[in-house]
Amino acid sequence: MEPLAQGLRRPAQHLSPEASGSDSEERERCVVRFRFQRLGQRIQRFGHGIASLEADLVLEMDKSFSTSLSPPRYPQRLSPEL
Repeated sequence: MEPLAQGLRRPAQHLSPEASGSDSEERERCVVRFRFQRLGQRIQRFGHGIASLEADLVLEMDKSFSTSLSPPRYPQRLSPEL
């Protein structure tokens, strides 16, 4: 199982069962909010990584296209008067 999925399915162990209903619910909301923030940060880092790879790929493609699409080198003996 992926670490991301494990992090989302892991029970909140620091919540005490003796806590009153409203305290327990508020803590659970805080835990869920924290987990979603962490997940959002991981997704954001993943997105930055993808964007970086995409930029590298575009640069490499530009290099290969610019060299492959350069005009052929004709001999200079052709005269413009023809």
